[in-house]
Amino acid sequence: MLGTTSGETGDTDPAVIYERKRDRSFQYTITDNSCLVDADEEPPQDINHEAMKKAISTSMYLNCITMSHVQYMRKIVVDGSNTSGFQRTAIIGIGGRIETGMGPVRISSICLEEDSCRKIEQEGSTVEYSLGRLGIPLMEISTEPDIKSPEHAREVAEIIGAPLIAAGWLRKGADSIRQDVNFSMGFGRVEIKGVQKLSDIESCIRYEMERQNGLRKVSEFLKGAGIPHISLTESGDLFEKTTSNILRKSMKSGLSIYVSRLTGCAGIMKKGDLRLGKELSDIVKAFGGGGLMHSDELPAFGIDHEIGPIREKLGCCDGDAFIIVTMRPQLKELMETELNSRLKTICDMTLSETRYLNQDGTTSFLRPLPGGARMYPETDVPVINILPFMEEAEKIKPVPVESVISDISEKYGISIQDSETIVRKGMLHEFLLFLEIIRDGSLSSRLLLHIIPEISKTAGREIRGEEVAELMKKAPAFDLDRETIEYAMKIHFEDNTPQEKAWEEVRKSFLSSGDLSLLVEKAASIPDISEKNLIPRLRGLTDKKFNPAVAMEMYKKVRKSS
Repeated sequence: MLGTTSGETGDTDPAVIYERKRDRSFQYTITDNSCLVDADEEPPQDINHEAMKKAISTSMYLNCITMSHVQYMRKIVVDGSNTSGFQRTAIIGIGGRIETGMGPVRISSICLEEDSCRKIEQEGSTVEYSLGRLGIPLMEISTEPDIKSPEHAREVAEIIGAPLIAAGWLRKGADSIRQDVNFSMGFGRVEIKGVQKLSDIESCIRYEMERQNGLRKVSEFLKGAGIPHISLTESGDLFEKTTSNILRKSMKSGLSIYVSRLTGCAGIMKKGDLRLGKELSDIVKAFGGGGLMHSDELPAFGIDHEIGPIREKLGCCDGDAFIIVTMRPQLKELMETELNSRLKTICDMTLSETRYLNQDGTTSFLRPLPGGARMYPETDVPVINILPFMEEAEKIKPVPVESVISDISEKYGISIQDSETIVRKGMLHEFLLFLEIIRDGSLSSRLLLHIIPEISKTAGREIRGEEVAELMKKAPAFDLDRETIEYAMKIHFEDNTPQEKAWEEVRKSFLSSGDLSLLVEKAASIPDISEKNLIPRLRGLTDKKFNPAVAMEMYKKVRKSS
């Protein structure tokens, strides 16, 4: 059971109060890099000097005023993602500025903090976290509200992030960059967590614009018709013979079924951009309920013959809606309070909160928006004089995004157009990841810009660069070229073949470079062989596939040495 702790101002943060209501428990998985600090059993060691130099260098790159001394603060975090109950964070620079295509954007601060645990899964009120990334240095760059559009937000993220990626300052793998998008239409500030891709920045802002416009219409409706009162009534008897798999599973897992009337709300639960039902469903899930269904989406989910009895039990009139909620009985009072509070929040259009990005591009309620009340001084880390770091930080200062584009093109032998596409579309991380494995800039570029999109289309889903990198790492001492990689990708992603088996199929179908070299030497001894007929002759000598360009280069070397 969580207690609540006030911050330096003596106030308790709204996010802390919210977590206290949820009453969850947490389990932690120890990893190879876990230590007593992670278990909150030992004070922190010295700061990471390399991370400090990079944060100072970033402050310089973004034209910030860099602090001469750093004082770490504790930020109360009680969602279980920090075993200590707080996150250490320090301001490195303030008052920066970058130039964009739509004018200057101010940088409010650059902070150096420690990363949190990674959430593995949640079952009921128990959340499991991994300690694997806890304490990893995390740099947070915040902008002032100078961004004018979804496209502009993407451009700003690109200008800030691309040089840091090119400098190699980010750990490899998914989730290495996480953007928090703050958005306002005049109804309060919404912070959207978990935005990883540049394209997601634009899409989540557009979704939030649509969502808030829809809620504005719902608010006007509620002000005219009156805010309904949600009173949950246990109604498991109405579903004893239900054909709904969802409800049967809920009852089997020990959840009870409750229903409530929403007077006059038929048609605004789900119709076009009117989605009151989703807003209420988010609250049910956030506070530990199983789920929510509503009358505007019924009949569906195997619920049909129950509709009449529900309406009769609740005394619904023609313009009324109703909700079905699954949850543990002990949550009834809390759930009623929070659902009715949500209705008032929407009616008043006080929408400030933290939300998270779903895989389908929508956003969902995460928690109330935290504030300054969760900050208090850190007593285990001394004040740090960062002036000794300045000289080395100056030497490694990142270069502007335009220079990154030209440098990538020149260094790795790809066209300036491909380099610009890779950088502008946020693909630089994947490009560098592929380079580490196959050591070929041209092939890495082709993988990103052509092969992955083509196979994503035929596979019927978006294939991430990290997935392709993992597949290539599993290649058993095989020559990685365009043909072998593409063949393995098709087998793995289109046919859902395991990685090891996909490479076994490649081995059976393709010549290794050694076998191809022997075959070329054999073909070179044929009297009438030439560059014009080499490839057809080779294909006549083997049933396996090979790269014609590689074979031709081998042939030229054989002729030159003979």
